Amino acid sequence: MNRILNAKPPFGGDHFVYRTPGWLEAASRIGFLSIAGLTAYIAISVRSIPLLLTVLLCLATGMLLFLAVRRRAESASVHFVCDQEGIYFPSPRAKAIFARRTETRWLHVPWHNVANIKTQLLLDETGNTKGLVLYLLATEPEHRQFLAEHEVRHNLGVRQSETANVFAVGFANFLNQHDEILSRVRRFRSTSQTGPDLSP
Repeated sequence: MNRILNAKPPFGGDHFVYRTPGWLEAASRIGFLSIAGLTAYIAISVRSIPLLLTVLLCLATGMLLFLAVRRRAESASVHFVCDQEGIYFPSPRAKAIFARRTETRWLHVPWHNVANIKTQLLLDETGNTKGLVLYLLATEPEHRQFLAEHEVRHNLGVRQSETANVFAVGFANFLNQHDEILSRVRRFRSTSQTGPDLSP
């Protein structure tokens, strides 16, 4: 079945990393710094606010500064990595605010456990977000630990295999390069023996 790895795999050969764009991470840091500057200015300059509110604003400023300058593990912005052996998903723990850089575990899903890959609506709250969707054979514990946060909502019509559940996980793309990303992932899958198509 799938494997859980206790460290990041050594991707030395040909591979593809699907991650949050660097510019978006930089924009979030700038946003945290801007809000921290505003709260600090209010705490220092406005003399008519109560002392308790001043203290809370100072605490908020400190937290925002921490979020802006903290160093995260390299895998914190990674959604998945694929190579000729399959797809690798980092644990959501890597994205936590106080996670250590050494706490990342990875789920390796070999290509024969990837039922299908396509672009489709992710059916989120807005109902119109298009993204890459992977149909994966996995156990319930693997789903809980690695895939649940990416599960496509209202995932209707997905048939179950005899040995494991099929979970649909989706990833939005901020630059709308759906077809390019799909072809890059399928290129790796085409080099390996794949399992049956269990998706709708």
